[in-house]
Amino acid sequence: MPRAIPITPPIRVEHLDVGQGHRVALATAGDPRLPAVVIIHGGPGSGSRLRRPLLFDPAQHRLVWVDQRGCARSRPRGATRRNTTPLLVRDLEQVRRHLGLQRWSVYGGSWGAALALAYAGSHPQRVQALLLRATYLTSRRDTARFVLAGRRQAPRAWRALLRAAGATRADKLLHCCTTVSRNGTSRQRRDLGLSWSRYENAMLFRDRPLTKRISAKRVSDILDKNQVHWHFLRHACWLGRQGLRRHVLALRDATWPALAVHGRRDRACPAGNLRVLQRWLPRLRVRLIDAGHLETDPAMLRALRAGLGALLQEARVRA
Repeated sequence: MPRAIPITPPIRVEHLDVGQGHRVALATAGDPRLPAVVIIHGGPGSGSRLRRPLLFDPAQHRLVWVDQRGCARSRPRGATRRNTTPLLVRDLEQVRRHLGLQRWSVYGGSWGAALALAYAGSHPQRVQALLLRATYLTSRRDTARFVLAGRRQAPRAWRALLRAAGATRADKLLHCCTTVSRNGTSRQRRDLGLSWSRYENAMLFRDRPLTKRISAKRVSDILDKNQVHWHFLRHACWLGRQGLRRHVLALRDATWPALAVHGRRDRACPAGNLRVLQRWLPRLRVRLIDAGHLETDPAMLRALRAGLGALLQEARVRA
């Protein structure tokens, strides 16, 4: 198991008013004089995990976490109004300016990798290096694959999810989830939220169940997360595969280093996504490893740390 890098400096959390009724939570740690890296969380709808074992060493980097609109510590929580990918890209740029940074390295995993690509493609001159994990390509086909894969890979959780959503067809699942989340009773909303979380856990952790007794706050957190999650998935994250491709093609002339790491055993974002990315961006360095989807997979964490050192060293040489 890779050694966990503890957070030794204090974490400073603040809320930045980005307009349109949203205040995004911004956390920083490390010496402001050190090279900065922004850590973009996945989901959509999740949030920054400040206390998990770190990929980046706060003794060598200034760490920046941003909870996306409607997510985790950002307010209003669970909000979907005026919450789109172009606005999230704009928020990241506001954070960079707020912190007085000329450039920063960008890291994202899963949906966070797609958002990292959208940001980098929109502001390539502000990027120093790019590190991607288990990239989600944001197309409706990719989302449908994740939902439909459960029929074979997690059948009990998949059937329970369809029942909770009241969906008779898999292609109507996201529409039904949104309808229940908006118009269902509190019991229906709770059952659906927990069913979706159990399905995700079954796919990502291979049937590791949720804790049987779940606090009311935890249920509320799950429901808020799912509101944003379904909102983005129903709209193909305002990117779709072709929109994401346009952002990646915009990086072909960039000179800073970029690396993508993907696990062969990833059940959420198939390994073929890595080949697609490399076709779009031939200069992208890729590593396909024997790992699953999550950063906490020991093999994934080792591969990310191994690639990270070379990536940032090259970025420093080119700076």
